[in-house]
Amino acid sequence: MRWGDSDVEFVRPVHWLVVLHGKQTIHCRLLNVSSGNLSAGHRFMAKQPVKITCASSYETDLKSAGQVIADFSVRRRMISRQIARLANRAGGVPVVDPGLLDLVTGLVEKPHSLLGSFDVSFVKMPSEVLVSSMRDHQKYFHLVDEQGTLLPCFIAVSNIRSKQPARVRQGNERVLKARLSDARFFWDEDRRRTLESRVTSLKSVTFHHRLGSLYDKTLRLEILAGQLARHLGQDPSLSSRAARLSKADLVSDMVGEFPNLQGTMGRHYADHDGEKRAVSRAIEEHYLPRQAGDSLPGSGLGRIVSLTDRVDSLVGLFSAGEEPSGDRDPYALRRAALGIIRILIEKRIDLDITTLIDMSVDAYQQTDCPIEQEAPRRVSDFLVERYRALYLAAGFRNDEITAVTQTGAT
Repeated sequence: MRWGDSDVEFVRPVHWLVVLHGKQTIHCRLLNVSSGNLSAGHRFMAKQPVKITCASSYETDLKSAGQVIADFSVRRRMISRQIARLANRAGGVPVVDPGLLDLVTGLVEKPHSLLGSFDVSFVKMPSEVLVSSMRDHQKYFHLVDEQGTLLPCFIAVSNIRSKQPARVRQGNERVLKARLSDARFFWDEDRRRTLESRVTSLKSVTFHHRLGSLYDKTLRLEILAGQLARHLGQDPSLSSRAARLSKADLVSDMVGEFPNLQGTMGRHYADHDGEKRAVSRAIEEHYLPRQAGDSLPGSGLGRIVSLTDRVDSLVGLFSAGEEPSGDRDPYALRRAALGIIRILIEKRIDLDITTLIDMSVDAYQQTDCPIEQEAPRRVSDFLVERYRALYLAAGFRNDEITAVTQTGAT
């Protein structure tokens, strides 16, 4: 960030500056702040300035006089130990996401963790909803039992050791209860409508101004999934059904509040509607892989819908002039291409890239959205480039990759 009239970027505004060499203060001025040997302690627990006696005592001075644990790794270990101790007290196993642990560590100066609980009736909702409420919204750590079942309790990390810990715990429980009550309302309301009834609502969501709405994309996916299923010897009707419902949960209240649950809520709602289990599973799996190293769709139906979704985006967006260049890739087309390559290779699917692209072009034509003439070739070349990048990163020589790709995309 920048502040004032300075062009210098830093994570937060600079209000004081300590520059020491041994015990000697090095006088300088930076960002309109003069250096000295005074720092600041914990904003609630040590309001007086903290004198740093020498450079080597920086951490100990801040800890003793300032109530601040300066070392990130030390705070991280403190939080991990506190979480383990509280989880053991609750008779559960903590689920510690490393990213969340790092985030929380950066938010506190002297961590103090506390154990809270919520009404067991909320556990009737899908566990993913509760976990998202705790982890993403409140930055809490959730607990499970030995079988992996979610427990009605959580661990929060505070920046102070309160003289009234019960009030702090109750405050956290009250906030979480409000979150979970909202989620339960969304869960109950969303199930009043079927996923099928939501498909036409996708007309109000733009995919791309030259490629139509998400409803238009859904029609293409429905056509393409059926064609691809027949080509691969899978059930075309189930594939088309899964493709038709794959985006319907995007217009649900729950996904509107918890975007990271797209696909997951589609699976739950499809199960509630009585859709075949293979269809429900494919709705969730078609988003896989979400990033490099992520797991791939585990079912044949999930792989078909995943491939159709990605190739539809590649063909259409290349035709619309949105192909990646340099660092610019707003539609994550590199990730989409890598997903196609990984699914085909790791799941040993016998399918030419050109055949998949041609099927997508045909689906666009059937829905009155013609594709620019050179787009299919550019998509094919792009996929070959991503294939090359993948195997170069894996340690293969350039000439080895060229020997495989010189005949074109297959």
